Amino acid sequence: MAQATLRLKFLTADKKPVRDPAMRIEVCAVKNNQLVGALREGPVPPSPTFTVPAIPHPHQHLYVRVRPTRFHDTNLEPFVVAGDETKRFHLFRRPNEWTPRFDDWADLPVSFTPYKNVLEASHDILVVGLRGVQLNTFAGASYDGIDRSKDKLVFAKAALLNLRAKLTELHDPLTDDTPWFSYIRRLIKIGRERFIAEVDPVMADHVRHIRREIGRFEDYKRTPAKNHHRNFPKSLDVKKGNLLFSIKSREDLANLQLTLGRGTDPDTGNNVWLLDTDIDEHGDLAGHIGDLIKHKFSGGTHPYDVHDLLHFLSTRDLGYRLLARP
Repeated sequence: MAQATLRLKFLTADKKPVRDPAMRIEVCAVKNNQLVGALREGPVPPSPTFTVPAIPHPHQHLYVRVRPTRFHDTNLEPFVVAGDETKRFHLFRRPNEWTPRFDDWADLPVSFTPYKNVLEASHDILVVGLRGVQLNTFAGASYDGIDRSKDKLVFAKAALLNLRAKLTELHDPLTDDTPWFSYIRRLIKIGRERFIAEVDPVMADHVRHIRREIGRFEDYKRTPAKNHHRNFPKSLDVKKGNLLFSIKSREDLANLQLTLGRGTDPDTGNNVWLLDTDIDEHGDLAGHIGDLIKHKFSGGTHPYDVHDLLHFLSTRDLGYRLLARP
């Protein structure tokens, strides 16, 4: 019966060779789950190779099961080997095995200028899960010097950078070339999944128009908003009903939700428009429901998972990178 050499190459989401101290790789036959090749636990070599059944062979349909230490366990899609072949696979990081290294404020590139302007205009920022904690400022030295012992603050900073990237990448379709991020005036609350911000009323007008005329905007879909009402600070008195509305981008992975609500500035008494924005890991309903179930136990969408999804989808500079924990 025919045999072939199967060579595997594992890449991180940001297209770099995987380095893992103890990975188990199994090559199995789809027909009966028979193990046809296994690499026992140990450091993964650059290109592990296996002798496997090839066409024609009763066990020619194969799949690969990967159990790394620093990356999520993965079962790779079934395939058939016709001859000697190299297959490349992407692995996504296991968040608790990694730690972020944030770019210093002074080193952020020119493309981050709108982001820096928003942070300089933001004061007394709330942090989800840290009761009584407010960031009086979050620019310059205070941006660089966050308390690394507070995971919720570290995760919130990573999530903020993820959302900056996505809101900059996606443009308002009612304009020629305006990133959604350009409507943000100041941050009010940040967390590991989302941020709340005051925005230009133009953003509210445009999101409402897109929702009303959704058939004209193939990159977006309507989505319920009422379950997001609780995310807005009570002091802002955000109204329910038709003054709370939401749309979501249609990507299968790392899709963006924009929820707009009208509230009141407690300092001035003026009406203001507020944005609650977050990135979902999956855009399809089944995947999103699975995420919601997982997040009940994990504490919510993890920003390092979103980091990997954004890099996998070719978002380049996030303003931080992930380093393996010692």
